[in-house]
Amino acid sequence: MNTEFYDNGVLVDSKIKIFKQYKQRYLKSDIIGLSVLVYHMLDYQEHSTVQNAIISLIFVKIKTFLILLSQLEEKMNLTGNQIYVRDLIKLLLKAFSMCHIVGILYYLLGIVEIYYLDEQNSWIQLLDIKDGPWYQKYFESLYWAQATIMLIGSKGQTNLETIFCIFTLFCTVGMFATIISRISSILNDMDAKTINFRTDLEILNNFFNRNSNINTKLKRKLVNYLKFMHMGNSEKDENYALQMVLSKFPRDVQDTVRRQRYKSEIEKILVLQQNFSQKTLDLLIEQEDYIQEEYYLPNQVIFYDKQQGLDLNNIYLVLRGQVDLLHIGNLKQEAKYLTIQPGGYFGVNSFFTDQTQFLSAKSKTFTTLLTIKRQQFLELIRNNQEDFEKFHMYKEQLIINQKCEEVGQECLVCHSKFHLQSNCQFLNYNPDVSNLIAKYNFYVPNERDRNGRKDFLSHKHFRRKQRQRQGPKYIEMVQQNLLKD
Repeated sequence: MNTEFYDNGVLVDSKIKIFKQYKQRYLKSDIIGLSVLVYHMLDYQEHSTVQNAIISLIFVKIKTFLILLSQLEEKMNLTGNQIYVRDLIKLLLKAFSMCHIVGILYYLLGIVEIYYLDEQNSWIQLLDIKDGPWYQKYFESLYWAQATIMLIGSKGQTNLETIFCIFTLFCTVGMFATIISRISSILNDMDAKTINFRTDLEILNNFFNRNSNINTKLKRKLVNYLKFMHMGNSEKDENYALQMVLSKFPRDVQDTVRRQRYKSEIEKILVLQQNFSQKTLDLLIEQEDYIQEEYYLPNQVIFYDKQQGLDLNNIYLVLRGQVDLLHIGNLKQEAKYLTIQPGGYFGVNSFFTDQTQFLSAKSKTFTTLLTIKRQQFLELIRNNQEDFEKFHMYKEQLIINQKCEEVGQECLVCHSKFHLQSNCQFLNYNPDVSNLIAKYNFYVPNERDRNGRKDFLSHKHFRRKQRQRQGPKYIEMVQQNLLKD
């Protein structure tokens, strides 16, 4: 009863209005259900027909159960095939409920014929299940109901049963046809999601059949890449459909959705979060064209190093997937320096300096990037003098000093904070020309001590000759010692 609810799109949290809504929708069924439950708990004797009818009033709670089930579905946030599976289950439950109700009525008709009309040829007597277990009676009546509704059953054994069969057909044939039609529609919708993939796959297979020289390895590669492409495009299509749906809502609702959707993501870009005002960040989130989501397939190049273009000097935040920062040589050889994981960002140096990217960026898997455009960000902060001056101060520090403590950039190669990768000595040999010229002009030759070298050589030669002369004497002495032993 304390649950908030929406009335015509407006959240209602007033206790009085909540109680009125509860009184209108739930109170009557709750009172009846609770009363029946208390009556059943206090009555321990065998129930008569009237008592059973009273207890059956508990089923008025089905309405409340269905409302709660609907609210639960809203909180489950089902997507894709989950929605189709849910709809199929609901339709099957409706069909089963209809058969269940008709089967119970058919069984009650047989009981009335036996005990109140003295009928000797009722369906219960013909099947000899009058004294059988309850589940046997239930299964037989349920089967008859299902066969009758699906138009494959037979008429009743008595006139009353035949009339009941005709009445059942009139009431249920339209409902059953509707259920079958909706099930067929759901299956068609599920199949339509893969029709584009199957069409492309058929074209690809026809190409393979016409060109037998295509090896198996290349065929598998093309088919797998086709699967990946359709998987990646599905997320892009879903986001486009989401934008179309959100455009139907009022402007303030759209701003609220964007704020809650992107605020936590923008907070991950520390270079913006720590250096610019909250007002600027809020405006950045609210503007539709200032933040964009981009989608990339596996191994798709996002930008090349030294590539010119105003649309490339942006900050890229990885929402999903992975991005490799690498250098592509003249021979198309790739040297990977860093892999950006979800929550990481890159492109900061070019974002501030407006210079070309030093490294190339390529998606490693299906990747979704949140892109902040440089030109649009400058337009946003142009009216904020403090943020505008900060931006250009960071720009000058990065260009002149190749470093900026506020930006917090470091070399991606050696992780030094005193230079960027564009000036890293491990990648580029940038000699200090003036220092080399000075060393050459003031070159002082080393003086060699020739006498010391000669004395050393003569001493070394003397020792070697001495060992050669003592060698035979030493061998003779060893031999004499052996003979004595």
